[in-house]
Amino acid sequence: MTAIPLQLTARQWATIDAAMDNAAHNARDSFEDPEPAHAIREAGWQQVPWVGQDRQWPPMDQVLTISLRRDQWQLALDVLAADDPIYKDLGDLESLHLGRDAREAVGRQLLP
Repeated sequence: MTAIPLQLTARQWATIDAAMDNAAHNARDSFEDPEPAHAIREAGWQQVPWVGQDRQWPPMDQVLTISLRRDQWQLALDVLAADDPIYKDLGDLESLHLGRDAREAVGRQLLP
């Protein structure tokens, strides 16, 4: 499958990375396959322009180009959407808004 490059801020990608980390952990906890979520994280790790020897995130407003297959982008969208009611119930408005922002950025660019 062909990779689709999307432009996201480092904050949007960091939000997706964190969501995929949670999804991989949740999959392991429920005896499901964590590999699809982990593969998305690994693909991002290879593409993020890390800063310094200790590999820090670039500035959160820096625009990154991240390429994933369509099915990987769809999994990211699905996980972000599934997280929405969880953050809403927890009252974690910051995570709720970050997830929605990342989802909108991906969805807007991924339209067929």
